[in-house]
Amino acid sequence: MRKILSILVLAVMVLTVLDLSAAPASANTINIVFNGRPLVADVAPVIRNGRTLVPFRAIFEALGAEVTWNEATNTVAGYRGRQAVVLEIGNRSAWVNGPSTTLDVAPQIINGRTMVPLRFVAESMGAQVEWVAAANRVAITATLPTLPAVGGVITHGRIADPVVLNPILANDTESNFILSRTHIGLVRRDQNGELINAVADRWQWIPAEMTWRFWLRPGLKWHDGRPLTARDVKFTFDAIRHPQYTGRRQGDLLSVSDIVVVNDHVVDFRLRNTDATLLGRLSMGLIPQHVFEGTAIRDMAAHNYSRQPIGAGPYRFVRWVRGQFVELERNPDWHLDGPFIARVIVKTYPDSNVLHAAWENGDIDWGAAIPPDQIDTVMARFANTANFHEIPAIFGYDYVGLNFLNPILSDLRVRQALMYGADREAIVRSVYNNRADLVHGNLVPSHWAHNPNLYPYRHNRFRAIELLRQAGFTTVGRDGIRTNAAGQRLSFRFLIRTGIPERHDTLAMLTSQWRLIGVELRPEVLEWSVLVERLNRADFDMNIMGWSFSEEPDSFTAFHSSQGRDPATGLNRGMNNMQLNDAEVDRLIMLGRTTMDDAERRTIYQQLEVRLNQVLPYVFLQARNGVVGIHRRIQGGVIGTRGLSFPETLFIAPGR
Repeated sequence: MRKILSILVLAVMVLTVLDLSAAPASANTINIVFNGRPLVADVAPVIRNGRTLVPFRAIFEALGAEVTWNEATNTVAGYRGRQAVVLEIGNRSAWVNGPSTTLDVAPQIINGRTMVPLRFVAESMGAQVEWVAAANRVAITATLPTLPAVGGVITHGRIADPVVLNPILANDTESNFILSRTHIGLVRRDQNGELINAVADRWQWIPAEMTWRFWLRPGLKWHDGRPLTARDVKFTFDAIRHPQYTGRRQGDLLSVSDIVVVNDHVVDFRLRNTDATLLGRLSMGLIPQHVFEGTAIRDMAAHNYSRQPIGAGPYRFVRWVRGQFVELERNPDWHLDGPFIARVIVKTYPDSNVLHAAWENGDIDWGAAIPPDQIDTVMARFANTANFHEIPAIFGYDYVGLNFLNPILSDLRVRQALMYGADREAIVRSVYNNRADLVHGNLVPSHWAHNPNLYPYRHNRFRAIELLRQAGFTTVGRDGIRTNAAGQRLSFRFLIRTGIPERHDTLAMLTSQWRLIGVELRPEVLEWSVLVERLNRADFDMNIMGWSFSEEPDSFTAFHSSQGRDPATGLNRGMNNMQLNDAEVDRLIMLGRTTMDDAERRTIYQQLEVRLNQVLPYVFLQARNGVVGIHRRIQGGVIGTRGLSFPETLFIAPGR
């Protein structure tokens, strides 16, 4: 009998322990306070592995997030503006604004409720979390966003029309200005240059399969109301990989062996080799399969929707009156922050001086960079009515491109002479009022991979003349221009676009400086679209242009030998307009792409910058520090390293 009683007592003790382990640990003593008030939840919090878990819906909704539960993927998600937090039940992997991270404890289903780590969710949404041990209390402090009223019009000014309104074909700043508002990619960059969620709300690298997997945010729509799915993603990037593709982005996807649609909301990019640049390339806007399907890839540029686009961005295309303006309207189905301004007008002006005058007169709200010699005056005059933002190297750097198909310019000694013969310091002083930094390579001084120890090619007219004599240009004609024994003159066609007075002033100074060493420039002033077409055919000797710098230092499309002219078409495959063909440049570019460690990549790109500084496809000029003025009726937005980020977050100030 005593033995039976002992067994019964032991059984009761075991059952008691099991019951305690199943119950929420300290459930009645953990107090959750949100902005000073108790967090309302239908079940009490629990502690697992030292972490407080709470019902997912309670914490996300308290933080002002839209909450979703996806049974197919066993995930819960909270969305607020451009913030996206996704957690998988039973998995310590989680995703914050796209990239994955690892949790201390996985979300769990306890007593029929999905419980998530409190601190992780709250801090991921920007809240502060404090544990008050004496009171056994968790205090959450969060500033919830107050959304501005929707309405009004913003007017921008530009100095040229777009070329094409199709994101897989556009490679110019004017087209991309419009497309950044009408289209959206799988990913995008924030104000600090970090990759964040866009069409995809999360992604994961699967090393065993050499695959990037992207999960698309459910419920997204094209501007015509059709659903945006993984098939559109595949269609977009397969079009770029197609042999008939006529754009300049094919080199972006060389590492991709296949694109596989897993289901409507999941797509895989399978790689043949590692590629550190691929994620950033996927920020390019997507195009709708249902619009372009059935059109030959080579005919896509002529398609009506490459001029009247259907995208999935914050603004919908309304109309384009060439030479005058592009009009956009708010997309009511946009899934991230905003848009808060109802209409966007992008006006075209003949040059930046006229554009700036329009800004001063109030005809436009947001203009281009203020002319360098007027910055101090304008900032003082409009101190009470405008906000000003100074952004280092906002437009990247300017350069004079040298076409290697010209046999004279293919001689390194001639290119070196042009570098020595250019008084670039004088250009910075006279044209840019000292608001620019000299550039000696392909990365601006503020770039994370820039090499600060490049050879500077300081102005030396006598060294320039000596190099030209070594190259065989020993005779100086009555007009002061040098010739060689074959009678070839140092006289070059020089392309320049309309609308940018600073570049015309730079050309005037270079014309004078290089004439002193026996070089003649023959300027051809062209409209933007005509200039782009001439560059694409390599129909020039020299040109003055600019690169807009990127956080990603990959220079494949600009300098790799494969990205020059295709003999079959006579057109460039990429943007190697200078037709540079250098084995060491090619090697370093490819090594930089396949190396994943950022420290190692920095070393590689610094070596590449040294090599480009040696072979000189360009006469490197300067990186301009721009100042932009915005009338104060326009509020919001985020100004980052590249200027305005998230244009959809701009709004009209109340009463304006």
